[in-house]
Amino acid sequence: MKQFVILANKYPNEFDPNINVFTQQTAWTFADSGYDCVVVCPSAVNLNRTNRKLPLETVETTEQGSSVRVVRPHYLSMGQRPGPLNKQRVAFTVSHYVAAVKRALKDYSIEPGLFFGEFLCPCGVAAAKLGKDLGVPSFFQHGEALYFGDGYFGNERLKDDLLANLTGVVAVSTQNRGYLYDAGIVSDSKVGVFPNGCRGDRFYPRDRQEARRRMGWPEGAFVVGLTGSFDERKGVLRLKEAVGRISGVYYACAGKGALDPSGDKCLLSSPVDNAELPWYLSALDAFVLPTHNEGCCTAIVEAISCGLPIVSSDRSFNYDICGEDNSILVDPDDIGAIAAAIERLRDDASLRARLSRGSLDRAPGLDLRKRVASIAKWMDEKSDGAVQACRREGAHA
Repeated sequence: MKQFVILANKYPNEFDPNINVFTQQTAWTFADSGYDCVVVCPSAVNLNRTNRKLPLETVETTEQGSSVRVVRPHYLSMGQRPGPLNKQRVAFTVSHYVAAVKRALKDYSIEPGLFFGEFLCPCGVAAAKLGKDLGVPSFFQHGEALYFGDGYFGNERLKDDLLANLTGVVAVSTQNRGYLYDAGIVSDSKVGVFPNGCRGDRFYPRDRQEARRRMGWPEGAFVVGLTGSFDERKGVLRLKEAVGRISGVYYACAGKGALDPSGDKCLLSSPVDNAELPWYLSALDAFVLPTHNEGCCTAIVEAISCGLPIVSSDRSFNYDICGEDNSILVDPDDIGAIAAAIERLRDDASLRARLSRGSLDRAPGLDLRKRVASIAKWMDEKSDGAVQACRREGAHA
């Protein structure tokens, strides 16, 4: 039975249910679309003791009753973060990751019809190698905000050796495609652009009064907020400083990280469960994310789908999903510009309404089901029917 195999490096689990939820939602959407989908997510047991507690195999059931197998073979990793001996460390990690996937294919009777890696390293490189070794099409999704992976190997080696037999790359933004091409990692003909999407049946505007009650926020307050890691890149402290400069505005931050955005005007500074995110977003008056780098920000896509005006960075990674119809784009390092954009939205109800309508108009085109269908069609064309073979097998499973 040919199966659609997603290679992941992180995947939601009982100890961290909110990690890389977008990978899970992609897998579930493929399964709901009729594909026999298996996620292989090797667990680095030497880096995280929690990984040893995870079951080696689970079966998830989507809301529509489809099944997704998740297999987590153990492996040894040297990590991927920048540091001493980068190339040697990452080469070790990728080699052991590939070996773990091969072992899982055999031990759990997985017969891949196609490999789909989540990001370049280690999953994309592994997908290309496994595809070559097993004679099946291989793809990876390139959604990195910061481009470390290619630096570990060198672009020439990636193009001429590690990724030479790759069937194609799914880029999440026009900027991503341009980077891949300009860096010489893959040829432009192998890259398709598919901006990130979200589940439209989950992310849509809720009743604002009810959302405010659920969040415990004052109904009449003007509240802006973000979703993401509490770090310098995402700009959580830049949001805090901008709101601190203006009156009559509060802010909320859904996430976690090394930085602490809490303060007198902060209504939330903690993670929000994925199931509650639409209510959190619906309780905001605007979504403000002064981020330095993105591939294509899923958090912004979710906010768009909930009909929020967007304030974010005037940088090319946003141009596929944000425009004058739904957003105010600013220099993410200019605290005054961020504050001015928030003030405009606070003071101009007609502007808020116009940008909200713009987001709702964009939302159908950012639905994850449409994205998956478009990616599947494109991959099928690239691989001469392999995707549809996985779908036929899934229909008869």
